[in-house]
Amino acid sequence: MPIDRDVYENERNEIERQFAQHNLEKDMAQAARKGPPILSKRDAARSRVAGWIALAVPIGLIATLCYLLGAF
Repeated sequence: MPIDRDVYENERNEIERQFAQHNLEKDMAQAARKGPPILSKRDAARSRVAGWIALAVPIGLIATLCYLLGAF
């Protein structure tokens, strides 16, 4: 009776695929723990507003200083 090597090859490939899937899930969980926290919509909006304010304040100060020094 001939040995069907494809059966063994398919089984080995399935085991390798399962190990790869397990390692992927483990790596994804580790990356999620290392990554930045997920922000809520409110926190993200607050962060955007803070960024715009951080940009607008120095521009306003520079414009005021230029106006007072007569650069405009």
